[in-house]
Amino acid sequence: GCVSKVEAAILKVAEIDEVTVSLADHTAWINFSGEPTHIAKAAIAAVQSTGREAHEIHGDEALEEAAQQQSEDEELAFRQHLMFAAMGAGSGLCLMFSGMMGLLPSVEHHIDFWRITGVLTLLLMLWIGRDFYRGMLKSIQHLEGSMDTLVGLGTLSAWVYSMALVLKPEMIAVNAQHLYFEAALIILGLIHLGQGLEARAKGKTGEAIRLLMGLQPKTARLVLGDKEVDLPIAQIQHDDLLRVRPGEHIPVDGCIASGSSLVDESMMTGEPFPIEKKVDDRVVAGSINGNGSFLLRAQQVGKETVLAQMVDSVRQAQASQPPIA
Repeated sequence: GCVSKVEAAILKVAEIDEVTVSLADHTAWINFSGEPTHIAKAAIAAVQSTGREAHEIHGDEALEEAAQQQSEDEELAFRQHLMFAAMGAGSGLCLMFSGMMGLLPSVEHHIDFWRITGVLTLLLMLWIGRDFYRGMLKSIQHLEGSMDTLVGLGTLSAWVYSMALVLKPEMIAVNAQHLYFEAALIILGLIHLGQGLEARAKGKTGEAIRLLMGLQPKTARLVLGDKEVDLPIAQIQHDDLLRVRPGEHIPVDGCIASGSSLVDESMMTGEPFPIEKKVDDRVVAGSINGNGSFLLRAQQVGKETVLAQMVDSVRQAQASQPPIA
């Protein structure tokens, strides 16, 4: 539901032809015709109009850093929230099974205890479920429904009913005088458990991309006459002459200008044995040089390399949906 709402909002922007929102890594891929800076600002404004936040990410490394940071934050929040939800819900369950959390008339002489229990339950709910309640308020502001709306209304209804019963029991029929403080906490705990499992599953889907990106070296050794200097991979240009030393990952796609070596291309071909490469033979970024050293003439750099295209293909496969979805 969130994905479809965000996609619909972005598609309203003029000059945006197609958009795919990925639930796995919280990204939107946009095809557009127009000035990139203007389109990016308009798309971000469209996302914000739905009550959500967005920002532009520059480069694969920034995208992976953002995804990894988000995954770590989700994992930490999951553990904290689940721990407190389990404590609160566990206490409520103990009360329920002990017979105290039954019909209110059986515990009227413990009315102060239930008032304190209600206040403590509310504080726990607001801390554990604060993200749900914020999302519910945003959904109401934008006149739309979401899972946050469902969870927020469900848990708050359980608490309000129970608290009304504690404060004004005569307003409710005797047969309906049941307390549901523990139910609200159990709901929040189970939802957080589900989100934690989802976050771990999403982390595994990004593992393939991280492994592929790990094959791309961060720097390359540029040959300038009699000198050799290490430069960030983003500064390498077409036809640059690069030195590839023994044991290094090949930085870009190109052909061997001088020298020879055995190259491990198993990441590309699955071939377990190194392949001999000599002058004019083609090599691809991410493959591993053996014991030899050679000069490489850069032909495809940046997004043009086979490795970069593989990363993009995996990302697009994760973000795409079959028509039946």
